[in-house]
Amino acid sequence: MAGKLHPKQLAQAGATNGQVLGYNTTSNQWGPTTNSASISSSSASATGSTTTASASDAQIDSMTLTPGAGTYLVMFSTSVAHSATQSLYVSIYANGSKVNESECRLTVTDMKVQASVFPLSTQAVVTVAAGQVIEVKWRTTGATATAYQRILTLLKIG
Repeated sequence: MAGKLHPKQLAQAGATNGQVLGYNTTSNQWGPTTNSASISSSSASATGSTTTASASDAQIDSMTLTPGAGTYLVMFSTSVAHSATQSLYVSIYANGSKVNESECRLTVTDMKVQASVFPLSTQAVVTVAAGQVIEVKWRTTGATATAYQRILTLLKIG
């Protein structure tokens, strides 16, 4: 349902101070929910640099979490450099499968920017069962890529 509720509508919906409202699609009405929404998060971070020369996706050092069953907003950010005029790819994986739309690429095309450091981030929404891993992997088309400070953050949304 689009739009905002007027304070009078909130009162008519039966909400009291501090309650969460939800929209019941069966009755087509707003009302207080019995399920309290709680937001939880977890993260993995590393400050030391790590490198790869792998042409196939390999886990970025320290970028793996096993959060428990649920749906998560997964956010990853780092700064990267490349030693040659090549491309670097970073992707989020859930339970061993690449989240294709999360893949991002950095391509160094000019010798003048080799070894320059660039920010890089990606995000995705994934659903995992208990015991399943969420991780970040990367690969390069040649030479050596370096990742510096990095963080993988999971925000449970369902």
